[in-house]
Amino acid sequence: MALCTAIGAICTFLFEDDTIRVSKEGLSFPLKYFQSCRSRLQYGWSELASLHLKWKREADLSPEDTMMLAFKNGALVNLPLFRFTDADLEQFFIAFESCSTHCERDAELDDLEYALQQSNAKERQVSFTQIWEKSLARRFSGATFAPLEPGSTLGAGRYNILRQLGFGGFSAVYLARTRNGDNVVLKESVFGQSEQISDKATELFKRELEILGKLDHGNIAKVHDYFIENGRHYISMEYFAGTDLSKLISSEGAQAEACVINWAQQLADILLYLHSQSPPVVHRDISPDNLLLRADGSLALIDFGAAKEIAASFTGTIIGKQAYMAPEQLKGKPTEQSDIYAFGATMHFLLTGKHPVALEVSAPKNEKASVSANFNKLIMQCTQQDKDMRPSADDIVGLLHSYNSELEKGQKL
Repeated sequence: MALCTAIGAICTFLFEDDTIRVSKEGLSFPLKYFQSCRSRLQYGWSELASLHLKWKREADLSPEDTMMLAFKNGALVNLPLFRFTDADLEQFFIAFESCSTHCERDAELDDLEYALQQSNAKERQVSFTQIWEKSLARRFSGATFAPLEPGSTLGAGRYNILRQLGFGGFSAVYLARTRNGDNVVLKESVFGQSEQISDKATELFKRELEILGKLDHGNIAKVHDYFIENGRHYISMEYFAGTDLSKLISSEGAQAEACVINWAQQLADILLYLHSQSPPVVHRDISPDNLLLRADGSLALIDFGAAKEIAASFTGTIIGKQAYMAPEQLKGKPTEQSDIYAFGATMHFLLTGKHPVALEVSAPKNEKASVSANFNKLIMQCTQQDKDMRPSADDIVGLLHSYNSELEKGQKL
């Protein structure tokens, strides 16, 4: 179950006789905050502009430790941290991390979250995070794979697990902290008991590391380290804070064309870089889930677990999400043009809020989306069944530049 849903109906935090309610929809404040909230006591997560901390980094929270919530309409709400219990604060931050979008976050937030986790563990309080992770452990117990608990250390103490970011099959992704205090992403994979399967999976895992290790692009996470521990394989990668576009659309709905074209330009630049490698790199899993929107508005492409370098004789396994997979990829023969198909399908989702129909040409206009004829035509071209009819990443970059210029001039496409 997703955190936003599990946070669910309402979590309640008490300030003496006051109550602040937190739900997946947003925040509700008591009457005492009426003036600072600019005469509004309810705000959606999408209206939250920033969260800043004033924290003395002492073991016990004091009246001087505060959390400032700034909203896009100018409302400022200053909350004294010491009036929260540690467990309530931990749940609040889980809600914030899961539901807030386009929000500037204080650099100290991860440090405070880590301190709270350690404090709650010492007091043996059962937090929402712990309940969630124990549930995951039960889910994987029959498959001999259980995700790591917060506070676990890896790599001879080089990494401390802060929390889990995602899981699936026999793999998990964690936010971890290094000895130097830097946050990184640790990707963990378990390859099963069969020696043949394990050897092949290890080869592919190392192959992924080689691919990522040679990439140098500001919108692609850099690889720092690779190691094996307790039969599990780990890649340490650069950490990007942000919200994936799938969650963003689920929260805020379909986006305006000008916004989507901006994202399309960024993604096309990334694909042009990948496909220009020698040999070309194909991601094979371009989708809204794997595009992270950062606080500065830039996109980051994540999860290269499916990535491969193209070889003329290569016939691979089927990897990806069906609605975003090109016909040739379903046959196990992905090419650069397979990423182009997924690019078009992703744009369809961002413009309509609906997943495209698998193996059909995507036409956002048919979904009554507010999209220009030219952009609609490009998306249709990208999702042609015949890969030779799709444009290249280079073609897309040029076309999007002209579309964006015309939009900025207020011309009708």
